[in-house]
Amino acid sequence: MLRPNVAGIDLGSREQWVCGPQQDGDEQPNVRQFGTTTGQLRLLAHWLQDQGVVSVAMESTHAHWIPLHELLEERRFEVLLANARQLMNVPTTSCS
Repeated sequence: MLRPNVAGIDLGSREQWVCGPQQDGDEQPNVRQFGTTTGQLRLLAHWLQDQGVVSVAMESTHAHWIPLHELLEERRFEVLLANARQLMNVPTTSCS
């Protein structure tokens, strides 16, 4: 079962890459880049709300996830955190 209104975020020390739900009738990826300042994280959360996102999966190898995780939880998003180091060891056959 596919979950609608989900976004994925790749967190880094200097930027966040966010993939939101695909817009109706648009075949282009819905991807945006945000910085790491508090203002940029607030813009990111606002953009997610505008996209109708309810759940967010975040990937981070360091503690970069903490400020955004707290902000998104405050705004009532369901937030899931994945450790990229662990995901690298998952065989691709187990994902199908």
